[in-house]
Amino acid sequence: MMKWWTFFVNGLENFVISNEEKTTKLLYNTEHFAFPTYILQWKKAEQKWEVLEYIMLDEENNTAIFVYTMSELEYIEKNSSYTVKPSEMHFLEEDFSIYDHFENAAFDISLLEFLK
Repeated sequence: MMKWWTFFVNGLENFVISNEEKTTKLLYNTEHFAFPTYILQWKKAEQKWEVLEYIMLDEENNTAIFVYTMSELEYIEKNSSYTVKPSEMHFLEEDFSIYDHFENAAFDISLLEFLK
C-alpha cells in the first residue's frame, strides 16, 4: 500500500469533530456500499431535502470516491464509472451528520494535502 494512501485512510479512520459538548466520528460502513465507505452525512434519504455525503475507498486502485449529493444520487450513479449508490438507502436508524451542532468546532483536514 502506498504511504500517502495509508496516511489518507488513517486520517479518515481517526477523524473526529468536537466541541465542548460532543465528539463525533465518521460512520464506517462495509455492508451497504460497493467499497468500504466513510459517511459524513446521511440525512433524509430518498426524501425532499436529502443530503448524502460519503467517501468510498477503492483500495485496490488507491482511489477515494467522494460523493456529495442533494437528491441527485441517481444522476451521479448514471454518470459515474463507479457504483456509488448503496444497496439499501434506509440502513441508518436516524439521520446522521458530522456537522450538526458544531458551528464552533475544531477539526483537522491535513489528510487532504495527500490528494495532490
